[in-house]
Amino acid sequence: VQVVAQELFRSQHVLQEEAPNISALDVVLLPLVEAAQMRGELRSDYSAEILAGMIRNVYLMAVLEWLGQDQVAFADLADRSFRLVLEGLKL
Repeated sequence: VQVVAQELFRSQHVLQEEAPNISALDVVLLPLVEAAQMRGELRSDYSAEILAGMIRNVYLMAVLEWLGQDQVAFADLADRSFRLVLEGLKL
């Protein structure tokens, strides 16, 4: 899986082909962020679109970090990254 993902990020044309999949992540994240804002779980002084984009970018950065090593499981890297960011997005 790591080799496939590395090639994806290395090849510009492949990354462009995958752009719709990245956008699909935004479609999933946006209503989740909006609902969390309405419940007061995430700050509302920034738009849901901005927060969802930040969460998406944290996910993609966790993927890149995971690709560069083989000692830590992806779930652990993602969990650490999300916890740090979400603490900053709370009220």
